Amino acid sequence: MHTRFEHSIGVMHVATLLYDAILRNSTDVLLRLYGDAEEQTWRDRERQKVRLAALLHDVGHAPFSHASEGLFPVKGSDGIGSEKLLFEEMEQKKNRYKHEDYSVALITLEMRDAIENDDFNKRNFGIKASEIADLLEGNPDAGPTLFWKEILSNQLDADRMDYLLRDSHHLGVNYGKYDLHRLASNVCAFEFSTDSNEIRVGIGVLKGGIHAAESLIAARYSMFKQVYFHKTRMAFDIHLQNVMAELLEGKLFPLPNQTGLREYLKWDDWRVQGMLTDGKGGEHAQRMFQRHQFRMIYSSRDRLVKPKDPKKGLDSIIQEEKKLKAVKKSLGGLLAAERTSKNSWYKTEAGEDITVIDENNPSKVQPLSFYSAMAELNAENQHFLYVAPESVAKARPLVQQAIDQFEEQLKQKKAKGKNSKYRQKRKSVSREVKPGLMQRPETTVPEVTEKEKRNAG
Repeated sequence: MHTRFEHSIGVMHVATLLYDAILRNSTDVLLRLYGDAEEQTWRDRERQKVRLAALLHDVGHAPFSHASEGLFPVKGSDGIGSEKLLFEEMEQKKNRYKHEDYSVALITLEMRDAIENDDFNKRNFGIKASEIADLLEGNPDAGPTLFWKEILSNQLDADRMDYLLRDSHHLGVNYGKYDLHRLASNVCAFEFSTDSNEIRVGIGVLKGGIHAAESLIAARYSMFKQVYFHKTRMAFDIHLQNVMAELLEGKLFPLPNQTGLREYLKWDDWRVQGMLTDGKGGEHAQRMFQRHQFRMIYSSRDRLVKPKDPKKGLDSIIQEEKKLKAVKKSLGGLLAAERTSKNSWYKTEAGEDITVIDENNPSKVQPLSFYSAMAELNAENQHFLYVAPESVAKARPLVQQAIDQFEEQLKQKKAKGKNSKYRQKRKSVSREVKPGLMQRPETTVPEVTEKEKRNAG
């Protein structure tokens, strides 16, 4: 087991490795970016700012990290929850606060004094809390140096580089391992032109680091499939969210404002564990203690690779959704919870694809998807249905019956479709043939001569 504090220190360390590598590999790019600023001053100041942002990036996490993020209030609300609002509906609501919003609020409100009045910071850098918040938020007020945010939030960021290795180590698995130092040493900065012909700076990887970047993507894919989306781990997330809703006033966390943050900070892992030990948390807490957690009764099909035929891929998704509805209908009141794992293992959209820079020709840049087959990994959109353990024996035959009926109906529909196409084809062929060719030819009888008549008589 490890803590978020340990992870945050690790992210700060990896961010420092990335920052130093960019300075080594892209000195000319950075000198053009900072212009006349004294090199030693901006080098050290920006380095310290990136380190602070990395250290504080997760300070706004709720107890047990992502498990209870479905209980953050909706932006613009009064922070009061509704008991009638299902958790699945809550997770689907848009514009909900995220832990990043709490991190920014804590840095600018609760931690401002500690940052700005620190003796070491005052003597050497004069970094403001708002600068760290702007970097984490991606606020344009950060100016041209906003590109450093990519070290903290990107497909090649310090956050995932640390948690993959750290989680693998503490879990005793090898799924999340990759060559950190090879990858970090090949990170660089590059210049690109926007649609308005403005020169900006981004962060990419040198061509020699392509395979290291691929291994990071593969490690993330494997960890999500084998660990983060494991059926039992997700079951405990369900129970944790319900437990937190039982413990929180109004079933939601306080708002990330001056008043709410003080109350929010009181909610940490240790407080929740103490309350659970005291017997609070309701039914879901008891299920966790007794290892009587919900059991997964059905999961939709996992698609590993993008289909070559988009139409067939879409038809497959539609059929999978129909099957899911049929299974859910068969379960009725036995369905205890459902979860959807949505994740894009590698994003190839403009601005998302990792940029690869040729060491021998820095002006030659290509997206990683140009070189790598990793772009073929399909986005995750898998559904999981859960029932209480005491309902498994009753639910299992209902699910199997629903699947069998659905597949039989699909089979009949396909057969009917084939027959219909065959009949249509025959009909089309008959229309193309000229009517005269399909008629029996007339039989012509030769005339009888007078001689033949006499001989017959």
